[in-house]
Order: sequence, then structure tokens, then C-alpha cells
Amino acid sequence: MMRKSAQSFMLPIFLWACGTIASAADRSFATWSQYLGGADSSQYSSLKQINKSNVKQLEVAWTFPTGPGTYTFDPIVVDGVMYVLAQSNSVVALDAATGKQLWAHPNMGAVGARGMNYWENKDRSDRRLFFINAGFLTAIDARTGQTVNSFGDNGRTDLRIGLDRDPGRALQTSNPGRIFENLIITPLPAGNATYDSTPADIHA
Repeated sequence: MMRKSAQSFMLPIFLWACGTIASAADRSFATWSQYLGGADSSQYSSLKQINKSNVKQLEVAWTFPTGPGTYTFDPIVVDGVMYVLAQSNSVVALDAATGKQLWAHPNMGAVGARGMNYWENKDRSDRRLFFINAGFLTAIDARTGQTVNSFGDNGRTDLRIGLDRDPGRALQTSNPGRIFENLIITPLPAGNATYDSTPADIHA
């Protein structure tokens, strides 16, 4: 994966400063399994197949039609599978080597523009993708694209739950948040110049 040049945005660093330092020291930087590369948002890859001497020889290996519209989504790659946004806001799994579509999960309404989160349990028997869709934190099975019905209310959790007031609208944000162990930490968008319409809380 090549470094992404688009401007990056991060949740407040104080939430996980200690955990980020530890995880950055432990990981190999050879994967891109989280938004902006990893929990530290380094946007860095240690892979060396592409360097200054051969970059001019790069050719397109495959392409995948995303359909009409402009996409700023940050794909992630886990175990050779790339997860992207395409086809009317569907989350699509592709073979990263060939571009072959493995599955597609359709969504109604907007999907967080910057990306998603990947989570797995210790024995890897449960692997999930988390993303924000139409104001709901949504969980799907990373292997099949099927909704994880045991999460929240049939696979979704309304981001307005737990707020001290009703903002009167769905809370859609492009920031996918971060996963720390078994917690997903999600920021909410601040709306209105006076911040009255949305508390801009941070949920876990």
C-alpha cells in the first residue's frame, strides 16, 4: 500500500496515547488493516517491493468499477482481502491480488466517507467490519458481508443513544473512530455554530 496523501483527521490523541505508543512499537507496519494504516494513523508501510528504482515500472494490475460518484473512502486490507466502498454505497470485499469481487453488502443512506474498522476476537473465529451508515454504527461479518445481528439492534446501533438531548436528526460522521481491544470509540459530529444541535460527544 502506498501512503495516502489526503489530509488526515484523528480523534483526540489523549484518549489512547499510551495504547497507541505501545501498539506502534509492537506492529510490523506491513499491513493496512485499519483506517490510515493502524491505530497510530501513521499512514506508513514498511513494505519495500516498490522503491525509487522501480516505481517507474509500475503498471495497473487490475481495476474495479465503483460506479458513478466520487469516493474518498480509505480501503483496508486484511489477509489478502481489500474492503472498499462502491456500487451505491455498498461495502465490497475484493481479492487484493486479482480484484475479484468476493461479496457485497448493500447499504441505504450515506456511509462514513473516510473508512471503516476491522475487529477480530482472540481465536479469529469472529471477524467484523464496523462502519457508520445513515447515523448507525453497523457491524457486518468480514468473511461473508452478512449483518452481525447480535450486535446492537439487529446489527446496528443508533449514535444518538445515550446523548443528553435529541439532536433531531441522524448523526452521520465521516470519521470511522478507533477500536481498542473490545471497545469501539466513535466521535460524533458537532453541528450548528453554537453546537446546540449536536453535543459532539465521544461514544465507546
